Amino acid sequence: LSRALLARGQRRQARNVLTELLSRCRAYEWSHTPWRAVLRLVAMEIDLGHHDEAEALLRRVRSEGPKSIQGSALLALGRIAMTRQEPWAEEILAEAVNLGLTMEEQLRCRIIRVERAIRCNEPVHLLGEALDDAKRMAAKVGQPQLTALTRLLEGDIARIGKRFDTARGFYDEALALVGERSESEIYFRTILRMGNLAIAQGQVQEAFELYRKAA
Repeated sequence: LSRALLARGQRRQARNVLTELLSRCRAYEWSHTPWRAVLRLVAMEIDLGHHDEAEALLRRVRSEGPKSIQGSALLALGRIAMTRQEPWAEEILAEAVNLGLTMEEQLRCRIIRVERAIRCNEPVHLLGEALDDAKRMAAKVGQPQLTALTRLLEGDIARIGKRFDTARGFYDEALALVGERSESEIYFRTILRMGNLAIAQGQVQEAFELYRKAA
């Protein structure tokens, strides 16, 4: 149910479904914790900007969860650290890799690293090299949503380099991959970036409309 709600863009409702599930699990003395559901809830909390709530869940995963998901937990923690621009984000991501990640998670890790580099204003040519690595892995993984994230980052790099037409092309590709009528988190992130692009081009009214659409 939570996945269906999330696919329709009803993020808060999806979060509430998972929260209720975990509450019911804790209500039984001999309960089994659905750890993958906990990690999905962590991802939703991060998407909603609820980093403190996500960290509280991750502390539980780190202390009580099985070894098999510790890499996944650190990947989520690394994403929070990247968003907050914490200096230890890279160390957390490196530890996540050492603990073991699926190929999809390895791709997500590369994407987070590129986004961290963008936020830290690293040289554009270094960003391109890191992104090329992520794109190669995205081709292997073959998930449109993750490929869309690489296009989104390509657009960001082009926007930083003031190649505005190129940036718009990459953002359009990202939207095409997730669907123009999508309600996914990536869709809203792309619309927000297009608003940033419009601001960079002095198109204030267009930016306002895009920001309103992304809200």
